[in-house]
Amino acid sequence: MSKSKVTKQGDREIRVERVFDAPRERVWSAMTESKLIAQWWGRGHKLVVESNDVKPGGKWRFVEHAPEGVFGFEGRFREVKAPERLVLTFGWDGMPGHGHGRELRRSRPVAGGVEWRCARAGRRLREGRRRAEWARAGASCGRESTAARARRPADDLRAREDRR
Repeated sequence: MSKSKVTKQGDREIRVERVFDAPRERVWSAMTESKLIAQWWGRGHKLVVESNDVKPGGKWRFVEHAPEGVFGFEGRFREVKAPERLVLTFGWDGMPGHGHGRELRRSRPVAGGVEWRCARAGRRLREGRRRAEWARAGASCGRESTAARARRPADDLRAREDRR
C-alpha cells in the first residue's frame, strides 16, 4: 500500500491518489457504505453519518465530532458507477454561502491492488497554505484508515472460510 499523493491543480482543484492493497469492491465499499465510512472519515474523531443515499441525486451528510468542534459536510451524488466512478458535490458547514465543490472519485485495478483517485474542484483556494494543509491532513488520515478498513472484511472472510 502506498502513501497518499496530494497535489494542487491550479487554484481550484486538489487531487489525492493512492494504491490500496485490497480488492476493488472492498475499497468501493469503504468509500460508500455508511458503517465503513464512519470508521475512517473524520481524522480519528467520532463521525455520525446522518444520510448516505448512494444513487444519482441522493443526499449525503456526515458530521465529525472533534475536540475543537462539530464539523458538518454534505452534498449530493451526481453519478454512481460501482466500483469505478463516483461523482458528488461536497460542501462544508464552515464555509456557508460558498456553494458546493465537485468531487470525482475513480478506481482502477493496478498491480498490487486498486488505485483510487479523488479530485475535488471548487472555489478558489484563497487561504493557500492553510487550506492545502487541511485538505492534505484530512485526505491522508482518512485514506490511510480506509485502506485498513478495506482489507479487514476480506481478511475476516478468509478467516471464516479457514474455520470451515
